[in-house]
Amino acid sequence: GRIDGAYLLTTKTYRQHVNRQDFIKFLASLQLNKYRNLKSGRPKLEDNQIVLTLNLKSEDKKTELPLDFTFIKIDKNWRIDRIAKVQR
Repeated sequence: GRIDGAYLLTTKTYRQHVNRQDFIKFLASLQLNKYRNLKSGRPKLEDNQIVLTLNLKSEDKKTELPLDFTFIKIDKNWRIDRIAKVQR
């Protein structure tokens, strides 16, 4: 149920471009179960959106996975409009 809950936190526009199966495949490709530590960057406000970078670190701290989450406000709720790996 967590995947469905996460998918429902996305915007309608996101769900129009990324169906549930593709969302599941994307999450599987990230291999999130490898990561135990999370470090959040400072949110950046850009054109009525918030971009938040989360840096996931493996338990042994040898592997990092930075992800950018773009949020937009719909009515009174913030929804995820984009999730992307940060290219370094």
